[in-house]
Amino acid sequence: MRHARPAVTGRESTFRVSDLFFSRTDAKGRILSCNEVFVRVSGYAREELIGEPHNMVRHPWMPRSVFALVWDRLAAGLQISAYTVNLAADGSYYWVLASIRPVTGGYLSIRQKPCHPELFAAVQAIYTDVLNAERAAEAAGAAGPEIIAAGTAQLGELLTGAGFAGYEAFMGQLLPAEVAARTEVMEAAQEQFHASGRPDRRGAALQAAELGQEYARVSDSLLALVQRIDMFESHGAQLADQSAYVRDLARKIYLFSLQTALLGHQLGERAAGVSAVAGLVKDGVGGILAAAELLTNIIDRIRTTLGALAYSVAASKLEADALRTFVTELIRDQAPDPILIDDLGLLAEGISDDVRTTSRLLGELRDLMPQLRTPLGQLDALLREMGTLTFNGRVECSRIDDGADAVKLFAQIRGLVREAAKRLSGVDNFSEMIAAAAREGQTIDTTVHALVRRIADTRRSA
Repeated sequence: MRHARPAVTGRESTFRVSDLFFSRTDAKGRILSCNEVFVRVSGYAREELIGEPHNMVRHPWMPRSVFALVWDRLAAGLQISAYTVNLAADGSYYWVLASIRPVTGGYLSIRQKPCHPELFAAVQAIYTDVLNAERAAEAAGAAGPEIIAAGTAQLGELLTGAGFAGYEAFMGQLLPAEVAARTEVMEAAQEQFHASGRPDRRGAALQAAELGQEYARVSDSLLALVQRIDMFESHGAQLADQSAYVRDLARKIYLFSLQTALLGHQLGERAAGVSAVAGLVKDGVGGILAAAELLTNIIDRIRTTLGALAYSVAASKLEADALRTFVTELIRDQAPDPILIDDLGLLAEGISDDVRTTSRLLGELRDLMPQLRTPLGQLDALLREMGTLTFNGRVECSRIDDGADAVKLFAQIRGLVREAAKRLSGVDNFSEMIAAAAREGQTIDTTVHALVRRIADTRRSA
């Protein structure tokens, strides 16, 4: 039964950081199930939500192009995370970060309270601009697809201006940052899972309490990986800086060699040795650039994999936290709801998929890291050779009376070479961290499988 859309009041409907919304829809977006948080915050009775299209809670402040993006990714079988502003039954609004994934028969959505102030504020501003672009297109008489195209173009332009290659790149930063921020808030509030079923109860409560124990093991393992994400991203950024640094180094050495060669030409035949060394330095730059190109390609692959890893870890953690909500409801209920049990199974499958992806990506990173040694080894040899050449250049300069300027130039090159040797170290430490995390990933995979088996037992006995 369709409900009249409530009038917008502009009042915010608040909820706790610990609250996680959950809903499952069919392939057309009709709500099949939802949890108590969704019921409470939306202001609708569960019976009013079930069977209705999920867009019944869509707020007019929400750009249509963002929803089009959501459905495009889901139709392609891909997960997506996006901030959305929803409309409650009383006309109030509430913002959530929604993470949605395809599941058997439809889609599963988990939504959390935005916890990263900077990202949230930036996206609110972006949405305002996108919504204005859509309204301008609508006012100009554009049809629906044209309105969405106008909003999509504005969204893409704004994300590009913010330094993102596209929405997927932005999403890869968004979810990990939000999940990490939520985890910090939860830890500060010391909110943890506690199985509250009475020890003498049997059936649903006892099984749920056992699920709670399995959940705790999974959650602790995922938390350890979540806490490593910032460190991984920091090292990834350092690798990118090193790549850019090597390119800049080659350019500077090349320019210095040209200046030295020019100076040698001005000094004439008595500076032939200086000119010869300057030529060798210039020739060596080609090798540095080739090694830098190889280094850049490997680092790009590492950073892409790190981004995918951060997303899969964050998605796993959010799903595990949602599982906590399910287990709490199972413990409280005297008789397990079959729909709730089915949702729990789908959620567990989602966690299993994401953890499997996490383990795979950690393995890929573990295999990628040693590949850095080839270009770094080449650079080390080339820089040593460059150091020897600059030393020879200074010796040649000392043999001529007016070679002081050339001495300075060779000294500058030598300084660059020594600095580069310091900057291009420390990769082995990162390799060790990735190898340790890969071992943890395999352990988490095993732990999640135990949880999935426990949930399967619960479904069979329900």
